[in-house]
Amino acid sequence: MTTHTTLTGATITDEQLQALALELVNIQTDIAALKEEAAKIEATLKALPNGKYTCGDATLTVSHPRRFNEKKFVETYPVDAFPQFYQTVRKVDLKTLAPALKDQFAEDSTARLTIR
Repeated sequence: MTTHTTLTGATITDEQLQALALELVNIQTDIAALKEEAAKIEATLKALPNGKYTCGDATLTVSHPRRFNEKKFVETYPVDAFPQFYQTVRKVDLKTLAPALKDQFAEDSTARLTIR
């Protein structure tokens, strides 16, 4: 029987690993089905006109916000012809950095897990 040590120091046997992975897959399947059902319900509710709707103890608010379409604006008012509408933004070009320098400023983030 093989055991695996986690980054936190806990040990997991192959049987425990298999059971946990199977349980996670089952939970993710349930979540996917629930998300799909929730999306259908949400789409129906979002089709309502703007306003507040009393639903028992809850209040449902529907709004249809408008957003600025920057891509369409740039096509209509190109930067060369209308520089007054634009500003220069400075951003680090990660492609130009050496790996060691990039690594010096890298921070650990939340671990990712993929099961296929």
